[in-house]
Amino acid sequence: MEFGVSPAGLSDSFVIRHSDFVIPPPVLKSAIGNWKSTIAALFASFAVSAIATDATLGASKNWPQWRGPNAQGVSEAKGLPEKWSPTEHIKWKVDLPGAGDSSPCVWGDRVFITASIPQGDEIKAGNPDHPKPTGPMAEFRFMRYRFQILCFNRLSGERIWAQTVPFENQTKTAILLMGSYANATPATDGEAVCVYFGMRWLLCYDVEGTLKWRHEFPDEDPVSAGSDGDSPIVTGDRVIVVREGSTGAAIVVLNKQSGETLWQVKRDEDQVSYATPVILDVGGKRQIAVNATKRIRSYDYDTGVVIWECDGMTKGVIPTIVFGQGMVFAASSAGAGIIKAIKLGRTGELGATDAVAWSATRGAPHVSTPLLYHNELYAVTDTGIVTCFDAKTGKARFDERLPGIPSILASPVAANGKVYFLGENGKMVILKAGPVFEVLATNEIPEKFHASPALVDGMILLRSEHHLFCISDN
Repeated sequence: MEFGVSPAGLSDSFVIRHSDFVIPPPVLKSAIGNWKSTIAALFASFAVSAIATDATLGASKNWPQWRGPNAQGVSEAKGLPEKWSPTEHIKWKVDLPGAGDSSPCVWGDRVFITASIPQGDEIKAGNPDHPKPTGPMAEFRFMRYRFQILCFNRLSGERIWAQTVPFENQTKTAILLMGSYANATPATDGEAVCVYFGMRWLLCYDVEGTLKWRHEFPDEDPVSAGSDGDSPIVTGDRVIVVREGSTGAAIVVLNKQSGETLWQVKRDEDQVSYATPVILDVGGKRQIAVNATKRIRSYDYDTGVVIWECDGMTKGVIPTIVFGQGMVFAASSAGAGIIKAIKLGRTGELGATDAVAWSATRGAPHVSTPLLYHNELYAVTDTGIVTCFDAKTGKARFDERLPGIPSILASPVAANGKVYFLGENGKMVILKAGPVFEVLATNEIPEKFHASPALVDGMILLRSEHHLFCISDN
């Protein structure tokens, strides 16, 4: 920890730094009373329910991973546009190579995004390289791909750099028809930029595009290796990834600087799941929480020991955990539907205890991750029906169809009292945040969209099937 004090006392140069956070001058200046007791109180305030990562500092200009700071989908950005079209308020639009459903990752004036680029034709049945799939594997395709990470200037759309990843997938690896090897969103802390392809290839670059290290996981499960959806996270000195599938399921924590594995814990998940891990701070102790098919689990940040777990999810879990109000919220709906609100601060098996504050089957999402914003939890089904819950009680406030959105895979995001829903058809519906269904605006860019939006510094960044858009009033 580092303290810096100017000769004048508590001035603009007074800073408290820790590897996990920075307390800025305005916060300290607003404190009244003895400075020692004030600092103690400020430190205590960081130890309640859940932590925001380093990236929340300057959060109006940073969207450092999938769904922004700690995957929660909430931005501090102001002045976001409410009206646009393919010809209006598009600050810039750039072509993207190949395919990808990864979302924009933003740090300052740089935007990072990934792509998987087909090499040759699809490998059809009858080809000696085709693995002759049966059953549900018939919904997969088999191709060779190469991978890229690209960096653009957020203000102009100019491409700053692009790097081809020094890995190539094997033909036996399958890929979902609706997905790609570039499903996972990059993660950055302004120093390292980590990318994860196909649940198998993990790489770390610096912000200038220089490769720092690379890690290839064993090809233990060719189905899950082509169907990734969970994104890496960068926090402190660590990179955290989750691998799910019928074999080789694990949570892996690596050193950000070297790529060395710090710890790895095997997970007994026999279903492919797609949820990104989130960081919690419970009573001053960090945890890593992951939603999954068999068990929702929260691991000790330093050791990987399971602190608490809860059953009750459906198969093939996709939504990521959101947290607040002293609880975590987990959801899934493949085949059935469930949303659970679980109180933080407990240990052990929580499924049959009063740690489950409430649960609901109505409105549970399949692909899209819920959004916790202010006092409401928003969940949207694949068919565009949004349900708003009172986060504390689970009482449904409204249950409405989003106008003009017949299907949606992107997760909702929020900023400045508004909630944004992006349909697969490119229509975005903006709701007024709160317990009443009120549409503020609808806009459309007629392309296919799977990736979730990024909200930064008066700009909305959207990734379609073939393009990256920056929407701004300026």
